[in-house]
Amino acid sequence: MIELIAKNETESEIEYGTGAPSPFGALYDPDSPEAILWTEKYVESQHVETDGRRITGMNDIGISVRLSPGESRSETYEFTASPGSYSIQRTGNPLTLGGETYELDITISET
Repeated sequence: MIELIAKNETESEIEYGTGAPSPFGALYDPDSPEAILWTEKYVESQHVETDGRRITGMNDIGISVRLSPGESRSETYEFTASPGSYSIQRTGNPLTLGGETYELDITISET
């Protein structure tokens, strides 16, 4: 399992753009046929199409998440890939904050 957290550590309300499902949208590695970060919210969302654990389609809708000072939003994902480096991207609209676009790079090593 892996938990992603967006936390507002400023003294002002912030808003970031994402897609469905909130709070981070549908995340995937374009080189992986299966979704390596999986949440049942993909299946439950009317904006994400799935086939097993694959994301096969997505409505390109914009969703904004607002965070008050000190507030956070999180999502826990099942991580379903072997050790390696992955460049996690979002389908549709990019994850943005203040006009900046963000990507998530994950490296998993065997212990």
